[in-house]
Amino acid sequence: AAFFDRAGAPLLDRAGERVGDTIGERAGEERVGEERAGEERAGDFHSRLMETVRQKQGLTYDIRTHHSGDLLTKGNWVLSASFAPALLDKGLEATRQVVDEWYKDGVSEEAVRAACSTLIGSYLVRLSTTSSVATQVHSFLQRGLPADYIDRYTKLLHNIDATQVNTAVQKHLDPNQLSTALCGDFSNRAQPAPETKAVGPTRKVSVRLDTPDTGWRIRIIEVYRLEDRLAVVSQLEHSKNESEETISTVSDSIQIPDSGKEESAEHYVLGKNWEWGESEGYQFFQSIEQVRSQLQAAERIYPSL
Repeated sequence: AAFFDRAGAPLLDRAGERVGDTIGERAGEERVGEERAGEERAGDFHSRLMETVRQKQGLTYDIRTHHSGDLLTKGNWVLSASFAPALLDKGLEATRQVVDEWYKDGVSEEAVRAACSTLIGSYLVRLSTTSSVATQVHSFLQRGLPADYIDRYTKLLHNIDATQVNTAVQKHLDPNQLSTALCGDFSNRAQPAPETKAVGPTRKVSVRLDTPDTGWRIRIIEVYRLEDRLAVVSQLEHSKNESEETISTVSDSIQIPDSGKEESAEHYVLGKNWEWGESEGYQFFQSIEQVRSQLQAAERIYPSL
């Protein structure tokens, strides 16, 4: 059975897509292990979506996937994206192709190890206060697990392998059972514009940040070039859906023109509303105007003018 929460308010210049499926109620130690495996697989899948649909094909600025609402009831897995009306059909085709390949090919052992390492590190950081320890114990108790599971959790993560992750996804997801919902103004759909390719060499710019729950995403919205460094402006956004209170790592990357010089990156992040997690090279702001006031003398190179 398929499930969707609201797909968002209609937009005049974008068309939104959501696909989703129920994945089963989460209860008991075995289910938590499966759910963790699913999260690692979802992280790898999210990277594939961003790399293929956004970075390589340039079809969207916003594509994401998550599962939620499966603590005490049957939950749902959702993939959401927004496309310009002219790119809607192409965007749907590219997204479905990534879904099919992800489901069929599985995730590598290397990706699982990287995901486990991130989850373990984030989990231990979250237990830095007595309040967060109590919250985590309460979360485990809600799932029918004993209080000492807080100590066994990281050991279980160490033992997860690619076979378990792929088995969990094969068990709980079926691409043939997914439903698709579209919203937006489709009366203005136009023929797709001719594809354009970047001229000259490019380089990859990335942002990476720890967040307090699994509902956060980050996307790079602007990049400026100063004399010997880059200013990377990113926007943090929350899905507004019920999300597990586990520290999670979010990331994004884009390609920009390469100047041929060694350039360090300074990060300007919008939308952060928690107090911990300060990182070297990262500054946090509440409005884009604050950021732009500090970059008046810089050249904007992304998006191109």
